[in-house]
This record gives sequence, C-alpha cells and structure tokens, in this order.
Amino acid sequence: MLQLWTRGSSAVELTDRNLAAAGAFANLTDLNLAANELRGPLLPSWGDAGGFASLQNLDLSNNSFAGELPPGWGGNGSFPALLHLLLSNNSLTGSLPAAWGGSQYWPGLEGLYVQNNQLSGESSSAQRHELSSFLA
Repeated sequence: MLQLWTRGSSAVELTDRNLAAAGAFANLTDLNLAANELRGPLLPSWGDAGGFASLQNLDLSNNSFAGELPPGWGGNGSFPALLHLLLSNNSLTGSLPAAWGGSQYWPGLEGLYVQNNQLSGESSSAQRHELSSFLA
C-alpha cells in the first residue's frame, strides 16, 4: 500500500498498483512521483483509456523504473490531455515508441524528457519537431 499525503493532512491510498481503475483519477491534472525510490516496470495499465483523462503533467523521474517504455501509453486514448512526460534518470531500456511525441496520439504534448536512461535507437525527427522540449 502506498499512501500520499498532501497539504491539509489529506491522504490518498493507492493499493494493488491499479492506479487507473475505473477512472479513479479522471480529474487529476498533475501527478508528481519523482525521487521516491519507486522501482519496477512502468505499468501499461496506467495508460488505460479514461484512467487519467485530465492528466497534463506526469513526473516519474529520478526513480528506479526499469524495462521498456509501454507503447500503449501513446495510443487508445491514454493520457489524452498530457502536456509533459518526465521519465529522466531511471533505468528504462528499449527504444522510444514511434507513437510517442506524435500529434496523432498526444496532440498537446509539449515536453518529453527521457534522458539518463538506457534507451537505444534514435528518436525520429517528427518526434523532436512536434515538441517544445525533447531531451533524450
């Protein structure tokens, strides 16, 4: 069980790693879990359509996430309002999914930050061109 405390002593309990269940966070606009010593893979289910329908900023940087980037995060209505995705300083591997950074899937995406991982391959010029900020 992971509990997050916010100002005013409010608590949010997140259990079973099913963070996108039934649109539980449909109105959440910012999620910053940076530098929390989180580890393991980025779960494809976080990108399920409707789970984070209003999320604009997702910061998972400076943790110990490992494995490949979930290609499904860039399609099927996942994170439709996303503006900034920060995944820097983890242990992510593989290549950048083709859909990431393209206006077809994330039309409002302005910044994609994936530097200091073990990613391979080159990002496409289309991915770099459509973003205000791209760091790999």
